[in-house]
Amino acid sequence: MKPLAMLLTRLASTAIDKVPAERERFVEELVGYSESDLLCYRAEHPPELVARQVASWQPLLEWVAERHAAPLKVIQGVMPQPQPSETIASLREAVEAHDDWRFTALYSATTAAGSLVIALALLDGRLGADEAFDFSQLDESFQIEQWGLDAEAERRREAIRAELRAVAEFLDLYRNAG
Repeated sequence: MKPLAMLLTRLASTAIDKVPAERERFVEELVGYSESDLLCYRAEHPPELVARQVASWQPLLEWVAERHAAPLKVIQGVMPQPQPSETIASLREAVEAHDDWRFTALYSATTAAGSLVIALALLDGRLGADEAFDFSQLDESFQIEQWGLDAEAERRREAIRAELRAVAEFLDLYRNAG
């Protein structure tokens, strides 16, 4: 058996068995991503990477600020910075609003992408799976351009891509089931 071939089964099983039993724990974990969302931590250099981050990520941050009343603070560097409590509360509402099936998709996309914002955009149809992957891997892709690719990193990236594609397919199947 190949685990990557069973992503949809895992998502469905999670929606049925795990999310109802552990929803509050999952909610807390997702809300925690809003405190350290990938899109909020920008490189200080090189200028090419900084420009890519702004061009790719800033429109998503503007979207989440408008769509969910959740403006997030952006910093350069990696030192954690608290987000406004109103923003965290708004993102909690956005997370809690989903039924168990969509919540499962949100959880999976968030943990794969390292970003609640990217996951919300995927669920909302603002991003497709491959775009979500590209945005979540922007820094890594830049590093690959500079230094080349190693096999272990590529396997990890392909697992992330497969997960995000499975989430998108899961959402399509769910939308079309009703």
